[in-house]
Amino acid sequence: MNLIKNMPNALNLAKSLIACKTVSSTNANVHAAKKSQFDKSFELLKEPLQNAGLVVQVIENGPYATMIATPDGKPKAKIWLAGHVDVVPAEDEQFEPMVNGDKLFGRGSNDMKGKLMFLINAALESGKTDIGFVFTSDEEIGSPGTKGTLLKLEGEVVILPEGGHDADLILGQNGNIWVQITIHGESMHTAKSGVIDNAFASAVNAGLHIYNLAHTFGYPANIIPQFGEVTSESPFNITPKNAVIKVDLRFPSKEYETYFMAEIKKLPKMFGVSYEIIDLCPAWNVPLIGETPASESFLLFENIHAEVFGKRPTKKIGSGSSEASYYTEAGMQVIMPKTECGNYHGEGEWVSIEGLYKLQEAVYKFIKSYA
Repeated sequence: MNLIKNMPNALNLAKSLIACKTVSSTNANVHAAKKSQFDKSFELLKEPLQNAGLVVQVIENGPYATMIATPDGKPKAKIWLAGHVDVVPAEDEQFEPMVNGDKLFGRGSNDMKGKLMFLINAALESGKTDIGFVFTSDEEIGSPGTKGTLLKLEGEVVILPEGGHDADLILGQNGNIWVQITIHGESMHTAKSGVIDNAFASAVNAGLHIYNLAHTFGYPANIIPQFGEVTSESPFNITPKNAVIKVDLRFPSKEYETYFMAEIKKLPKMFGVSYEIIDLCPAWNVPLIGETPASESFLLFENIHAEVFGKRPTKKIGSGSSEASYYTEAGMQVIMPKTECGNYHGEGEWVSIEGLYKLQEAVYKFIKSYA
């Protein structure tokens, strides 16, 4: 295997990835309709890896796919370089990459297609062979199709430069529960007198119940349950027959996860609703900074990061959740470096181009020292 030959132009290929409209969906049919866009993304990533002599596999689970590349085709490597090609929804113009000064703009520039080619180049430049690559297609929706594949990976370290902007290195992250609450009510004209069974009101009350319980339990002030969507199909003057509310619960420990799951199970009896757990992602490395001994690999990357970026990295427990929890569950140390960026998941998303090249340098130096 010759990892150094044909090292691609990472910035140009990052632009090509951004142009792919890889918006993931929990609706399998909607996700499957975007297959050509996901396939194009994987092809862009596959070419430099195959040119380097790696065995590239795309593992499909329904409409969701995971691309794995290793020297021998086995799901084992000392260091895994990881990421995802899917993005959150955006207007069409946000899939038109643009460079303005030091900033690369476009959906996924920061989270996280803009970084994937720079990871590949770090490995190609290192010349080391005990490196694996894993790229998924459903991280933004909780990894419903790729979780099982990730849990089967073997290795020591995963470098996952996820999106975000609030720290240079993430030590751990919250878990999350996505719960969809549905209630069936009575559809009639709103002018009718008397008490009616309003499905929309009942669904909202069930969601508010969870929201209030979180604060009763002493939930951290900066991490609260959020309503992702509240829907019903009725005009102004007709009460809805059905209503749905989607709640995103973030939690920092197994204790919170157990508590919320117990409360969710009470909802049918309390409010006459039904519910479905769309995703449950456990928290990882939840103790606060100073309470968790840093691993040898983490300390090494921290020192290299300081050398490359010219300052000691800030560290914290992240409020988001990601596939890092599954890599941790598989027994690997996750290192999650960040780069300077803005408008994360929003209009005008951007990432620093200088930061991308510094990320590549830091990962390269880490591979050279650790692999």
